[in-house]
Amino acid sequence: PCWRPRSPARPPRDRALLLTLALPALVTFLAWRLIGRLHPGYAEILQNDPYNSSWYLLAFTALTVAMALEVQHRFAGRTSLLELAMAPIAVWSLLGLLVASLLPGASYLLIWPLLGCLAGAAWVLGPGGGRRQPPAAVALTAIPALLLWPALIQSLEVALTANMLPFCALLAALVLSLLVIPLHGLGQLQRWVTLGAVLVGIGALIGAETTAGFTAMRKRPDSLAYLVDADSGQAWWMSFDRTPDDWTGRALGSHPARRTFADYRLTSRDEPVLASDAAPVAAPASPIRIVAIQPVPGGRWVHLHVAQSGDGEELALYADGTTTITDVTINGRSLPDGRKDRYRGEYHMGAHGTILRYFGVPEDGVDLQFTIRSTAPAPVRITTAIAGLPSAAGGPLPPRPPNLMSKPFVPTDVTIVKRTVRL
Repeated sequence: PCWRPRSPARPPRDRALLLTLALPALVTFLAWRLIGRLHPGYAEILQNDPYNSSWYLLAFTALTVAMALEVQHRFAGRTSLLELAMAPIAVWSLLGLLVASLLPGASYLLIWPLLGCLAGAAWVLGPGGGRRQPPAAVALTAIPALLLWPALIQSLEVALTANMLPFCALLAALVLSLLVIPLHGLGQLQRWVTLGAVLVGIGALIGAETTAGFTAMRKRPDSLAYLVDADSGQAWWMSFDRTPDDWTGRALGSHPARRTFADYRLTSRDEPVLASDAAPVAAPASPIRIVAIQPVPGGRWVHLHVAQSGDGEELALYADGTTTITDVTINGRSLPDGRKDRYRGEYHMGAHGTILRYFGVPEDGVDLQFTIRSTAPAPVRITTAIAGLPSAAGGPLPPRPPNLMSKPFVPTDVTIVKRTVRL
């Protein structure tokens, strides 16, 4: 007769390990996505890392403990304790070999917890078989893992921000999978640990929700800048925020559009930002004075002087992708042409045609000399970012409310003027 052999079922120990690792990570990932929708203001904070992230770390770690212990309890009656521990021991052994070969100094993080688990497994292998109840003393074999990993997981959340909470839950579950034997040694106390972890997780989530708002001590970051195209007279209000708040909305309006400003190089990837048209303005006086332009072999030697336009000014020059700049002299200091090494006092063009970015233009301006490797005049875009904002359509902007602050690492609270010259 025709028959087909039945595929062997996955051993319970393998399913227990997969469920122990996957369930907390998946629950944490989905919960964090839901929390992000409930609190959209978190997205305005750098790397979505809220002020109360420690509450969320405590909550998801506690819930991970509860889920991992419950999975281990469910599978403990279907297989021997030693079989349940073999899959985590194998995984930790492979990880230990990998870390020992690639990062030997960190191998202790896996070796010592693994040795503790092997000590518990050695007791199980003793007289009486693997199904007997370990004594409470076996729980002491969990000490290496509990000494090394909780602080490390907490440090990883601080370093990698709350966006990595699912990864932290995965690491916590990986540690708990190795502790199946010492945790089983707790006996009935294990059920109380599970219940306690659930209560701690719920309490931490309540603590996170009660501290989710923005206050004068936990400010919400926002950004607002004023862009001017001196060549056309057009102007825009611009923000890097997801949505306008009460303060930025005075300039942007309640429903600003999203657009890119590639010529201004606001971000490295020219991502769309919130923007709204401002009233046309008269082009400000150009701070650029062309001192001299002379032909040289293979190009044109240019001497410019850029005067200071305002306080805290940033000056930037950009060329198109086909133009090469060499032989740069800044304020009398000649920079030899060199490699792309930020630690060497040599000149090289930056990405996307960046000629120069100068922070803090002095009162006497910036004197520039360089060679353009082009026989024909080449367009060069010059932008100046000056501290301060003009008045909006409804009048001067008031100071930020106490629960707001300027967003770091993006151009904000500045007036950026762009103009093009042919050199």
